[in-house]
Amino acid sequence: MDERTPADGIRSHRQAFESLTDDELIARIKATEPLPDADDDDPAWDEDATWDRAEFLIAAADEVGDRRLMRAIAPLFQLASLGDAYEMMRDLRHGPERAAAPDWQALTGIIRPLTRHHRAGCRRWAVRELGILRDPAALDDLLSALGDEQPLVRSEACVSLGVLSAEAPALRPQIRARLQATARSDTSSEVRSSARQAVG
Repeated sequence: MDERTPADGIRSHRQAFESLTDDELIARIKATEPLPDADDDDPAWDEDATWDRAEFLIAAADEVGDRRLMRAIAPLFQLASLGDAYEMMRDLRHGPERAAAPDWQALTGIIRPLTRHHRAGCRRWAVRELGILRDPAALDDLLSALGDEQPLVRSEACVSLGVLSAEAPALRPQIRARLQATARSDTSSEVRSSARQAVG
């Protein structure tokens, strides 16, 4: 990666968005190649083009928040990388949350189907967002995510279920039982650890 910082790239993309209509912005998002469906050690992160797409994604998320473009939220999440891109992906949520506020049920409704998306990166960050939203309506989606093929998604499901359990005591016995089973039998030591921590 060259000497340009991510903040520089994000700022440049935000300036380019100023001339776009809402429909043009959404079309640009949908036309963008998704980020790597792999962790931060993937060779794709050695390429400037990958970083440029990551900066585009965060800039677009901010723009979507400013414009309150609810219909752009799902396309944004569908571009997310599986890895955190050195903590860039965790910032993806802020724009969509601004776009939806204070209608958190609507945002939950947008995010829930994304937990079953074919891209693991999309699933990971959707599962994480449902934990932040803490809506009991997402319980089945989070429980299903415990069986995801990707360990990073399963770990996020453990964390989100732990948060939901604290928020919704009536769901605690069911969540606790599933987390305990995951802590005993998941094939990934990282997921087992996440489940144990979520149980408390």
